Amino acid sequence: MSSRYVICTYTGQWEPIWRGRWAGMSYPLIVEDPWEQPENAARAVASLEFEDISSAFNTTNDRLKLHYAPSQKSHLLRCLARPSITHHLQQQPNNGQNRLLFDFQRDAPSSSH
Repeated sequence: MSSRYVICTYTGQWEPIWRGRWAGMSYPLIVEDPWEQPENAARAVASLEFEDISSAFNTTNDRLKLHYAPSQKSHLLRCLARPSITHHLQQQPNNGQNRLLFDFQRDAPSSSH
């Protein structure tokens, strides 16, 4: 799969190499910088690291599919954040300020891809 697809950081999805500007690139893994800022340029990694990165994407995707429900925000936060910062993320916002990352029910991407 790695020779035909790239992981797009903008969409969070596997994208066919032939559909994007990645065509003709021969890196084992191409990480796109969605904002195209030179100081935040993506780096290519060797094929040995590709399996670890691909596995991490797939594991995270599986966990989110298995555990995600709008009523289970705290569980999702425990999956995504370290315990030392989870309690900060679960605090209620003051007068609507400092909203919790995003409103999970309103802003979560649909799973109809």
